[in-house]
Amino acid sequence: TAVQPCLLAMQAFALNEQRAYEAARAAAQKALQLDSRTAWAYHALAHICTETGAFDEAIALLNGTREAWAASVINHHLCWHLGLLFIEVGDEAQALAEFDRGVAAAVSPQNMFALSDGSSLLWRLHLRGVEGLAGRWQLLVEAARSNMLHHRSAFDDLHIAFVLASAASQADAARFLTSRRPSPVSPGSHNNREASPVPPLPTLTRDLCSAMFAYGSGDYAEAVRLLLPLRHSVHRIGGSHLQQRVIILTLLAACQRAADLASMPTSSSTSSSSPSSSSSFSSSSSSAANRAGAAVAAELLSVSPPTPALTAILRRFQHAALAVDSGAQGSASHQG
Repeated sequence: TAVQPCLLAMQAFALNEQRAYEAARAAAQKALQLDSRTAWAYHALAHICTETGAFDEAIALLNGTREAWAASVINHHLCWHLGLLFIEVGDEAQALAEFDRGVAAAVSPQNMFALSDGSSLLWRLHLRGVEGLAGRWQLLVEAARSNMLHHRSAFDDLHIAFVLASAASQADAARFLTSRRPSPVSPGSHNNREASPVPPLPTLTRDLCSAMFAYGSGDYAEAVRLLLPLRHSVHRIGGSHLQQRVIILTLLAACQRAADLASMPTSSSTSSSSPSSSSSFSSSSSSAANRAGAAVAAELLSVSPPTPALTAILRRFQHAALAVDSGAQGSASHQG
């Protein structure tokens, strides 16, 4: 029947989220054998290929079948997948082209799905240090402001925070955070933070969004402080593994930038120009940031393909932490 390919595609996606990649691929391919226009099957294959490191295969697949899925309701989402794949292979310009081609036009106050795609893609490019994104962020501001007081889901709020942290005013960010309902906390309940290391979802969401605002303002140490204890709870916001990964990528970028700032020589000019000058940096905090980054990168590698970029990030943190520790030991020996 016409429904069967869609059901197989949904099964493929569910199997991918269970990391049963071979079974997931078989289900997606079966769906396409039944109907080559099944957009959700291409979607499942995009996830499978990304999770297993087959980036070039996925790019060729989605580019080669664009006519089959271009008219589907997830056209913008498959363009988002292509954007992520191009980021993985180091082609940020092509990732931006996918944003322009298929994501930006779909964004509206009524389409949070497209807004989450657009904000996530631009945020990942921002983490990579890509410049010249301001005009594209502005395309998302109206939709973000229209939804920022609704707080329909943790997933939506996180992606609205990406936009507000990048293109809106501090007043918008403050309204967004203060409009969230406080977490109900009662002694002995499962929402009691002292009784359980797992924060209630409203608190988790608030802290994740606050971390994005901290990162956006250049307070990378604060972003690390907020994100590090939450990294094992990100699945609670919903979405796929791939969508949730942007939080871990933010934590890695914050660790790197916090460590870099901490290793800079202190001077009046540096402290006055740095947006993070309120944070107290030292060689010990540089080592802590590098060690945190190494731990997070190793965790991500345990569930992700060992791509050259991710492997390089891990080695960078490990070597930097060792260098700082060696320098500190040498200084102590000299003083002794």
